[in-house]
Amino acid sequence: MVKINTAWFPRRERGAFAGVFGFMINLGRIVIYRLGPILLAGFTIFGLINVPPLHWRWLFWVPAGICATVAILMALVVKQTPEEAKYPGIIPVDVRDLTTERVSFKELIIKIAGNPTVWVIALAYACTGAVRQAVDQWFPRYLEERYGIGRTAPEFEMIGFLIPFVASAGSLLAGIVSDTVCKGRRAPVAMVLYFLETLIIVATAHAPSVKGALVGLILISFTANSTHSILGTAAAMDIGGKRMAGFAAGIIDSFQYFGGMLAGVLLGALLDKSLGNYFWFMAPFGLFGGLLMAGLCALKKL
Repeated sequence: MVKINTAWFPRRERGAFAGVFGFMINLGRIVIYRLGPILLAGFTIFGLINVPPLHWRWLFWVPAGICATVAILMALVVKQTPEEAKYPGIIPVDVRDLTTERVSFKELIIKIAGNPTVWVIALAYACTGAVRQAVDQWFPRYLEERYGIGRTAPEFEMIGFLIPFVASAGSLLAGIVSDTVCKGRRAPVAMVLYFLETLIIVATAHAPSVKGALVGLILISFTANSTHSILGTAAAMDIGGKRMAGFAAGIIDSFQYFGGMLAGVLLGALLDKSLGNYFWFMAPFGLFGGLLMAGLCALKKL
Protein backbone atom coordinates (compact mmCIF):
# COMPACT_ATOMS: atom_id res chain seq x y z
CA MET A 1 0.00 0.00 0.00
CA VAL A 2 2.86 2.38 0.74
CA LYS A 3 4.38 1.55 -2.64
CA ILE A 4 1.11 2.11 -4.55
CA ASN A 5 0.24 5.36 -2.83
CA THR A 6 3.70 6.84 -3.33
CA ALA A 7 2.80 6.98 -7.01
CA TRP A 8 -0.51 8.70 -6.27
CA PHE A 9 0.68 11.44 -3.90
CA PRO A 10 3.41 14.11 -4.28
CA ARG A 11 5.74 14.79 -1.35
CA ARG A 12 3.64 17.65 0.09
CA GLU A 13 0.58 15.37 0.34
CA ARG A 14 2.17 12.17 1.65
CA GLY A 15 2.02 13.19 5.28
CA ALA A 16 -1.75 13.57 5.11
CA PHE A 17 -2.04 10.19 3.38
CA ALA A 18 0.14 8.64 6.09
CA GLY A 19 -2.26 10.11 8.64
CA VAL A 20 -5.23 8.53 6.88
CA PHE A 21 -3.31 5.25 6.68
CA GLY A 22 -2.65 5.35 10.43
CA PHE A 23 -6.28 6.28 11.07
CA MET A 24 -7.50 3.22 9.18
CA ILE A 25 -5.17 0.94 11.14
CA ASN A 26 -6.58 2.27 14.39
CA LEU A 27 -10.13 2.12 13.04
CA GLY A 28 -9.57 -1.61 12.65
CA ARG A 29 -8.49 -1.79 16.28
CA ILE A 30 -11.66 0.00 17.39
CA VAL A 31 -13.82 -2.26 15.24
CA ILE A 32 -12.43 -5.55 16.55
CA TYR A 33 -12.57 -4.21 20.10
CA ARG A 34 -16.34 -3.84 19.62
CA LEU A 35 -16.93 -6.68 17.17
CA GLY A 36 -15.13 -9.37 19.16
CA PRO A 37 -17.39 -9.22 22.25
CA ILE A 38 -20.47 -9.12 20.00
CA LEU A 39 -19.44 -12.32 18.24
CA LEU A 40 -18.75 -14.06 21.54
CA ALA A 41 -21.97 -12.87 23.20
CA GLY A 42 -24.36 -13.38 20.28
CA PHE A 43 -26.43 -10.75 18.47
CA THR A 44 -29.60 -10.04 16.53
CA ILE A 45 -29.73 -8.86 12.91
CA PHE A 46 -32.46 -6.25 12.27
CA GLY A 47 -34.46 -7.79 15.10
CA LEU A 48 -35.27 -10.77 12.90
CA ILE A 49 -32.35 -13.19 12.97
CA ASN A 50 -30.91 -14.28 16.29
CA VAL A 51 -27.28 -15.41 16.22
CA PRO A 52 -26.23 -17.39 19.33
CA PRO A 53 -22.85 -16.90 21.03
CA LEU A 54 -20.16 -18.02 18.62
CA HIS A 55 -17.02 -20.08 19.15
CA TRP A 56 -13.82 -18.11 19.77
CA ARG A 57 -12.50 -19.25 16.37
CA TRP A 58 -14.92 -16.77 14.79
CA LEU A 59 -12.58 -14.05 16.06
CA PHE A 60 -10.19 -15.30 13.38
CA TRP A 61 -12.66 -16.29 10.67
CA VAL A 62 -14.57 -12.99 10.51
CA PRO A 63 -11.50 -10.70 10.15
CA ALA A 64 -10.05 -13.13 7.60
CA GLY A 65 -13.27 -12.87 5.59
CA ILE A 66 -13.12 -9.07 5.71
CA CYS A 67 -9.50 -9.11 4.53
CA ALA A 68 -10.34 -11.50 1.69
CA THR A 69 -13.15 -9.21 0.55
CA VAL A 70 -10.86 -6.17 0.56
CA ALA A 71 -8.16 -8.11 -1.30
CA ILE A 72 -10.61 -8.98 -4.08
CA LEU A 73 -11.79 -5.36 -4.32
CA MET A 74 -8.19 -4.15 -4.52
CA ALA A 75 -7.39 -6.61 -7.29
CA LEU A 76 -10.42 -5.48 -9.28
CA VAL A 77 -10.39 -1.73 -8.63
CA VAL A 78 -7.01 -0.35 -7.54
CA LYS A 79 -4.55 0.94 -10.12
CA GLN A 80 -0.90 1.12 -9.13
CA THR A 81 -0.23 4.46 -10.81
CA PRO A 82 -2.25 7.43 -12.11
CA GLU A 83 -1.01 6.50 -15.59
CA GLU A 84 -2.67 3.07 -15.31
CA ALA A 85 -5.89 4.85 -14.32
CA LYS A 86 -5.54 7.12 -17.40
CA TYR A 87 -4.53 10.23 -15.46
CA PRO A 88 -1.07 10.90 -16.88
CA GLY A 89 0.99 13.80 -15.57
CA ILE A 90 -1.17 14.72 -12.55
CA ILE A 91 1.65 14.03 -10.07
CA PRO A 92 4.74 16.30 -10.27
CA VAL A 93 7.84 14.50 -11.48
CA ASP A 94 10.34 13.57 -8.78
CA VAL A 95 14.01 13.19 -9.72
CA ARG A 96 13.97 9.68 -8.20
CA ASP A 97 11.08 8.64 -10.46
CA LEU A 98 12.40 9.46 -13.92
CA THR A 99 12.04 5.87 -15.08
CA THR A 100 9.40 3.24 -14.53
CA GLU A 101 11.79 0.38 -15.25
CA ARG A 102 12.10 -2.45 -12.75
CA VAL A 103 14.71 -1.64 -10.11
CA SER A 104 17.62 -4.08 -9.82
CA PHE A 105 18.54 -5.64 -6.49
CA LYS A 106 21.96 -3.99 -6.67
CA GLU A 107 20.39 -0.57 -7.15
CA LEU A 108 18.07 -1.16 -4.19
CA ILE A 109 20.98 -2.04 -1.93
CA ILE A 110 23.02 0.97 -3.02
CA LYS A 111 20.22 3.56 -2.93
CA ILE A 112 18.19 2.36 0.06
CA ALA A 113 20.17 -0.07 2.23
CA GLY A 114 23.27 2.05 1.59
CA ASN A 115 21.55 5.24 2.73
CA PRO A 116 22.48 6.07 6.37
CA THR A 117 19.29 8.13 6.77
CA VAL A 118 17.19 4.98 6.31
CA TRP A 119 18.92 3.27 9.23
CA VAL A 120 18.61 6.32 11.49
CA ILE A 121 14.88 6.42 10.78
CA ALA A 122 14.69 2.67 11.34
CA LEU A 123 16.31 2.99 14.77
CA ALA A 124 13.94 5.79 15.69
CA TYR A 125 11.07 3.64 14.50
CA ALA A 126 12.24 0.86 16.80
CA CYS A 127 11.81 3.38 19.63
CA THR A 128 8.28 4.04 18.42
CA GLY A 129 7.57 0.32 18.40
CA ALA A 130 8.87 -0.16 21.93
CA VAL A 131 6.70 2.61 23.37
CA ARG A 132 3.65 1.81 21.27
CA GLN A 133 3.62 -1.87 22.17
CA ALA A 134 4.44 -1.12 25.81
CA VAL A 135 1.15 0.78 25.96
CA ASP A 136 -0.96 -1.52 23.77
CA GLN A 137 0.17 -4.84 25.22
CA TRP A 138 0.76 -4.05 28.88
CA PHE A 139 -1.67 -1.35 30.00
CA PRO A 140 -4.32 -3.96 31.03
CA ARG A 141 -1.94 -5.67 33.45
CA TYR A 142 -0.59 -2.37 34.76
CA LEU A 143 -4.04 -0.94 35.49
CA GLU A 144 -5.31 -4.16 37.02
CA GLU A 145 -2.37 -4.83 39.31
CA ARG A 146 -1.51 -1.23 40.23
CA TYR A 147 -5.00 0.26 40.56
CA GLY A 148 -7.34 -2.73 40.63
CA ILE A 149 -9.07 -1.72 37.38
CA GLY A 150 -10.40 -4.93 35.86
CA ARG A 151 -11.34 -5.44 32.22
CA THR A 152 -15.04 -4.90 32.89
CA ALA A 153 -14.51 -1.60 34.70
CA PRO A 154 -15.78 1.64 33.07
CA GLU A 155 -12.25 3.10 33.14
CA PHE A 156 -10.95 0.12 31.16
CA GLU A 157 -13.72 0.49 28.60
CA MET A 158 -12.92 4.18 28.30
CA ILE A 159 -9.20 3.78 27.76
CA GLY A 160 -9.72 0.82 25.43
CA PHE A 161 -11.63 3.18 23.13
CA LEU A 162 -9.59 6.36 23.65
CA ILE A 163 -6.17 4.84 22.96
CA PRO A 164 -6.92 3.97 19.31
CA PHE A 165 -9.04 7.13 18.96
CA VAL A 166 -6.26 9.51 19.97
CA ALA A 167 -3.79 7.38 18.01
CA SER A 168 -5.85 8.11 14.90
CA ALA A 169 -6.01 11.82 15.73
CA GLY A 170 -2.25 11.93 16.27
CA SER A 171 -1.56 10.20 12.96
CA LEU A 172 -3.74 12.65 11.04
CA LEU A 173 -2.46 15.76 12.82
CA ALA A 174 1.23 14.88 12.55
CA GLY A 175 0.92 14.14 8.84
CA ILE A 176 -0.91 17.38 8.08
CA VAL A 177 1.56 19.47 10.10
CA SER A 178 4.54 17.88 8.36
CA ASP A 179 2.96 18.62 4.96
CA THR A 180 1.92 22.20 5.68
CA VAL A 181 3.92 23.82 8.47
CA CYS A 182 7.14 21.90 7.75
CA LYS A 183 6.64 21.85 3.95
CA GLY A 184 7.04 18.10 3.57
CA ARG A 185 9.79 17.59 6.15
CA ARG A 186 9.18 14.79 8.67
CA ALA A 187 12.16 14.95 11.05
CA PRO A 188 11.24 18.25 12.82
CA VAL A 189 7.73 16.99 13.62
CA ALA A 190 9.03 13.62 14.76
CA MET A 191 11.69 15.26 16.94
CA VAL A 192 9.13 17.39 18.76
CA LEU A 193 6.86 14.39 19.22
CA TYR A 194 9.60 12.18 20.66
CA PHE A 195 10.74 14.80 23.16
CA LEU A 196 7.13 15.59 24.11
CA GLU A 197 6.53 11.89 24.55
CA THR A 198 9.50 11.64 26.91
CA LEU A 199 8.19 14.49 29.06
CA ILE A 200 4.74 12.87 29.22
CA ILE A 201 6.22 9.50 30.17
CA VAL A 202 8.29 11.00 33.00
CA ALA A 203 5.30 13.02 34.25
CA THR A 204 3.08 9.94 34.17
CA ALA A 205 5.65 7.95 36.12
CA HIS A 206 5.15 10.47 38.94
CA ALA A 207 1.36 10.63 38.56
CA PRO A 208 -0.20 10.63 42.05
CA SER A 209 -3.52 9.07 41.03
CA VAL A 210 -5.16 6.68 38.63
CA LYS A 211 -6.56 9.63 36.64
CA GLY A 212 -3.04 10.83 35.97
CA ALA A 213 -1.98 7.38 34.82
CA LEU A 214 -4.97 7.09 32.49
CA VAL A 215 -4.40 10.51 30.94
CA GLY A 216 -0.70 9.73 30.59
CA LEU A 217 -1.32 6.44 28.78
CA ILE A 218 -3.68 8.16 26.36
CA LEU A 219 -1.21 10.99 25.60
CA ILE A 220 1.68 8.54 25.18
CA SER A 221 -0.40 6.65 22.64
CA PHE A 222 -1.07 9.95 20.85
CA THR A 223 2.62 10.75 20.44
CA ALA A 224 3.75 7.20 19.64
CA ASN A 225 1.23 6.75 16.87
CA SER A 226 2.01 10.18 15.45
CA THR A 227 5.63 9.16 14.84
CA HIS A 228 4.35 5.80 13.63
CA SER A 229 2.61 7.38 10.64
CA ILE A 230 5.10 10.02 9.55
CA LEU A 231 8.20 7.81 9.83
CA GLY A 232 6.97 4.36 8.86
CA THR A 233 4.85 5.62 5.97
CA ALA A 234 5.55 9.21 4.88
CA ALA A 235 9.34 9.11 5.39
CA ALA A 236 9.60 5.79 3.56
CA MET A 237 7.71 7.24 0.59
CA ASP A 238 9.88 10.36 0.57
CA ILE A 239 13.14 8.41 0.60
CA GLY A 240 12.20 5.63 -1.78
CA GLY A 241 10.09 7.50 -4.30
CA LYS A 242 7.81 5.58 -6.67
CA ARG A 243 10.51 3.12 -7.60
CA MET A 244 11.89 2.11 -4.20
CA ALA A 245 9.33 3.02 -1.54
CA GLY A 246 8.46 -0.62 -0.92
CA PHE A 247 11.98 -1.61 0.11
CA ALA A 248 12.44 1.56 2.17
CA ALA A 249 9.18 0.87 4.00
CA GLY A 250 10.18 -2.75 4.52
CA ILE A 251 13.46 -1.86 6.22
CA ILE A 252 12.02 0.92 8.37
CA ASP A 253 8.85 -0.92 9.37
CA SER A 254 10.71 -4.08 10.37
CA PHE A 255 12.47 -2.17 13.13
CA GLN A 256 9.15 -1.29 14.75
CA TYR A 257 8.77 -4.97 15.57
CA PHE A 258 12.27 -5.23 16.99
CA GLY A 259 11.18 -2.48 19.38
CA GLY A 260 7.94 -4.32 19.99
CA MET A 261 9.93 -7.44 20.85
CA LEU A 262 11.73 -5.49 23.58
CA ALA A 263 8.37 -4.32 24.90
CA GLY A 264 7.20 -7.92 25.00
CA VAL A 265 10.17 -9.76 26.45
CA LEU A 266 12.20 -7.16 28.35
CA LEU A 267 9.32 -5.11 29.75
CA GLY A 268 7.50 -8.30 30.72
CA ALA A 269 10.50 -9.38 32.76
CA LEU A 270 10.77 -5.92 34.35
CA LEU A 271 7.08 -5.92 35.28
CA ASP A 272 7.52 -9.27 36.98
CA LYS A 273 10.05 -7.57 39.25
CA SER A 274 8.18 -4.30 39.82
CA LEU A 275 5.29 -2.41 38.22
CA GLY A 276 7.28 0.73 38.92
CA ASN A 277 9.45 -0.12 35.90
CA TYR A 278 6.56 0.39 33.48
CA PHE A 279 7.01 4.02 32.46
CA TRP A 280 10.74 4.12 33.10
CA PHE A 281 11.14 1.42 30.46
CA MET A 282 9.56 3.73 27.87
CA ALA A 283 11.35 6.97 28.71
CA PRO A 284 14.79 6.16 27.18
CA PHE A 285 13.18 5.19 23.89
CA GLY A 286 11.39 8.51 23.61
CA LEU A 287 14.60 10.39 24.38
CA PHE A 288 16.73 8.35 21.96
CA GLY A 289 14.19 8.75 19.18
CA GLY A 290 14.18 12.51 19.70
CA LEU A 291 17.96 12.70 19.57
CA LEU A 292 18.06 10.69 16.33
CA MET A 293 15.53 13.02 14.73
CA ALA A 294 17.41 16.07 16.02
CA GLY A 295 20.47 14.78 14.19
CA LEU A 296 18.51 14.48 10.94
CA CYS A 297 17.11 17.97 11.47
CA ALA A 298 20.58 19.41 11.95
CA LEU A 299 21.79 17.70 8.76
CA LYS A 300 18.54 18.52 6.91
CA LYS A 301 18.28 14.93 5.74
CA LEU A 302 14.53 14.50 6.22
